[in-house]
Amino acid sequence: MAKTFRNDINGLRAYAVLAVMLYHFGVPLMPGGFIGVDIFFVLSGFLMTSIIAGGLAKGNFSVGLFYLGRARRIIPALAVLCAVLLMFGWFWLAPSDYTMLGKHTTGAMSFFSNFTLKDEEGYFDAPSQTKWLLHTWSLSVEWQFYLIYPLLLMLFHRFVARKPHHLLWLLIVLAALSLIACGIVSPRNTGFAFYLLPTRAWEMLLGGIVYLYGQRVRLSMQASIASESAGMAMIAVAAITFTTDLAWPGLYALLPTVGTALVLLAAHQDSPFTAHPWLQRIGHWSYSIYLWHWPVAVGLGYFALRDSPFWVVVGIVTSLGLGYLSFRWVERPARNYFTANRWQHGTRAALGTVILLAGLGAIVDHRDGLPGRVDRAIATIDAEAGNNFKRLPPGCGFDRETQELVPCIIGKEPIRWVVLGDSHAGAIVGAVQKALPGGIQYYSHQCAIIFGSDLVSKGRNNHCDAFLTKMWAQIQALPPEVSIIAINRYSVHTRGPNEGVRKPWGVRYTGLTPEEQKLDADALYRKKLPETLCTMQKNRRVAAVLPIPEMGIDVPKTLARHRMVGRDVDTISLPLSTYAERNALVIATLKDARRQCGITLLDPVPYLCEGGQCYGAKDSQPRYFDDDHLSEYGNRLLVPMFRALKR
Repeated sequence: MAKTFRNDINGLRAYAVLAVMLYHFGVPLMPGGFIGVDIFFVLSGFLMTSIIAGGLAKGNFSVGLFYLGRARRIIPALAVLCAVLLMFGWFWLAPSDYTMLGKHTTGAMSFFSNFTLKDEEGYFDAPSQTKWLLHTWSLSVEWQFYLIYPLLLMLFHRFVARKPHHLLWLLIVLAALSLIACGIVSPRNTGFAFYLLPTRAWEMLLGGIVYLYGQRVRLSMQASIASESAGMAMIAVAAITFTTDLAWPGLYALLPTVGTALVLLAAHQDSPFTAHPWLQRIGHWSYSIYLWHWPVAVGLGYFALRDSPFWVVVGIVTSLGLGYLSFRWVERPARNYFTANRWQHGTRAALGTVILLAGLGAIVDHRDGLPGRVDRAIATIDAEAGNNFKRLPPGCGFDRETQELVPCIIGKEPIRWVVLGDSHAGAIVGAVQKALPGGIQYYSHQCAIIFGSDLVSKGRNNHCDAFLTKMWAQIQALPPEVSIIAINRYSVHTRGPNEGVRKPWGVRYTGLTPEEQKLDADALYRKKLPETLCTMQKNRRVAAVLPIPEMGIDVPKTLARHRMVGRDVDTISLPLSTYAERNALVIATLKDARRQCGITLLDPVPYLCEGGQCYGAKDSQPRYFDDDHLSEYGNRLLVPMFRALKR
């Protein structure tokens, strides 16, 4: 272990946790506060390398004691957090929320949560603000690094080379490979790059490089001050200017991580940047603050307090207080218990705690959040989240890897209707089947209904152009009396998501003419969507459904959560004026298509809205299964709208 306590490291911990906390509480001064996790990774790599390399050099390194040391640092406070959340959830969480908490508890305690959360990146997964243990992904990445790293260094030291500079070159090569992978993968698969070790390892290896290099080089006082000043400036610039629009981590993460490395290399113990007593205190509490701040932030959202500046301040102060209490009453006593001369007891205690809490989480998960503990009305409302896509047969759809397209056949042939679009089409197709005679040939992919386009939000492997081309070829092979019903979540293409999800959005076009390249995004959309719909209208009837109102919140879960906390709420609605403003461009564009070639427009507003409000839930009955997709109950309200097509 490092011979002396490093005030600069402790100060950096404080900056890192404060940045993350301010970012998660939505404080606008820190839009790039997520870089705090990257700072933690560099610090972790530095400290772990100091322990391993120092032990190898002295010939007394023990892998078992290394693992036990990491366990005593990480597991006790994490276990208390998970236990408290499971107890809290028993009384306050609806079944679907409790199910998710159970699943995430298992992932957190088994240090597998980064894989769990990465796999939840799907279109219908809960927004991050409702995942009480979302932040434990970083602990899982670190733990996986801890498992591999000492074994790698031991094998290299024993069988390849023992000199420190050889070890330094090993880390440089490995870090370079991981960084290259990170730079390549981040724009293409952000979830993989963000959550998984291969594209995160370079940050921890960078810390190791700084440690080994620092053992060979000592900076002068002037160079030390310059290095530290430059490093702190790089961290500050990243925290203040970076946003979630970046494909993170990618090469952008070099700015805060190299900045951290420069501060570590400076090794300035009495720095005005890091040595302040309060920074030192927060640095000591940083792990526990990190653990507790995110559930507090989620709790503010759960109780509809997140938009109040007063409650945000209360949340930040509460996080600091809980961090101190956890450090004082959990972390510090646990370190005294998990000592080297009690390694057998410590190992049993660590494994027992992990197994107990991971097992409890698994029970909650596999028993669907134990719905018997809540009022039946709440369980019924909450279950509406699963009332979706009942009409879609298995084995059909579009394969992104092979670009194979197999249409879904709904109902009995002959085929009379084609329903095409995205997930909004899938959410409504049941109403089409209920309203209209004949079979339905259904096509769905996350695309705009515009030939020669793709969605920015879906990256480069979505293959909308291939989907639309193959779909149109199959439709043209159908008899001309087969009509098309087009359904899209249009506004997410033109205005972005409105449910609190931060992601890039927009339509990307191919094969634009020089004149089209001069158009802005709205003008281009207004030109291209009618072109596609009118191309389809040339040899068959086309009907387009105007936008479905988007509530912006998960309707059944929000209604259930209100009931769980004693709020007598039975209605969720959106002002019709808000709907009209968000969809003004889309509605005007679809009306352009009607003027140009006579397509039919179907308006859902008269069936979903009344009295100036569009209802997501009314009389305690959710009409949506999330924030913007109609449930099977909700889509029945549109049956009269589709019956008009029989005329």
